[in-house]
Amino acid sequence: MFRKVSIVRLVESQSLLDFSLDWPKKVSRELAFSGNIDLLRYAAVIKGNISSLLSENNKAVKTVIIPIHYINGHQNIKWISDLSHAQYRRLTESLQSVMPKILTSDYKQCWYLKNKATEIDLSDQCIIDVKSPFARSLQEIEMMLYAHPVNQNRQKHRQLTVNGIMLGFVDGSARVKKVFSDAGFLSLIAQPNSIKAWIDNPVGHATLVLGDEVGGQTLFQIKETLLQMMESGFCDRVEIIEPNKHVIYSCNKFSQMYTQIKNYFFTKQAM
Repeated sequence: MFRKVSIVRLVESQSLLDFSLDWPKKVSRELAFSGNIDLLRYAAVIKGNISSLLSENNKAVKTVIIPIHYINGHQNIKWISDLSHAQYRRLTESLQSVMPKILTSDYKQCWYLKNKATEIDLSDQCIIDVKSPFARSLQEIEMMLYAHPVNQNRQKHRQLTVNGIMLGFVDGSARVKKVFSDAGFLSLIAQPNSIKAWIDNPVGHATLVLGDEVGGQTLFQIKETLLQMMESGFCDRVEIIEPNKHVIYSCNKFSQMYTQIKNYFFTKQAM
């Protein structure tokens, strides 16, 4: 309906950067995303079978291993998608002591196996496959993770701990919305154009995904470009989706009214 540009701020982006725009008409609501996967799903950047998304560039892979945090006997599971490179490296070393055949990922938020180790499809449900031949290994891994140095560090920084892993087989198709990004997070789930490509040739109906690779100068260029697009009428609406909020800037009264109605119904559904 509107020429829109969406900005998705990933969890690992530099915390001191200010993503807000100097624009009077805006609507904001508070949100809470547990990680980058939730952010990207909310922004409709990724849809479909997540295990296929994570492995579409590695056809030899049959099983995806995802770090999780669970409570209440695996009934409430959150995917961990904000591991630092150092945390990922230490967890890899520990996991390989129990499961020597696991493969690392450039994505640095999951691991792989070449053989099919489970009958669980990760697309719609989060459950532990206790019938997997790796069930015993899963128990050993949970015991190992209980007092792991990575989790001690994550607790110190008020991050969710990694207290288990989840196995999912690779099957089905996945849809990835075309985006502009230099984030390493997207290296295996999309093939985005660079942020520089968008700055050099800004277009509407675009989604920019920004991680810790974006510094103040690049963000300034993005914001200035967005303001110029809005002032010239080339863009009707800008959405900025951050881990804790969603802000929508609109250019005209009809667009602003549409945004307010949409925000009202989203708030009603969340209550």
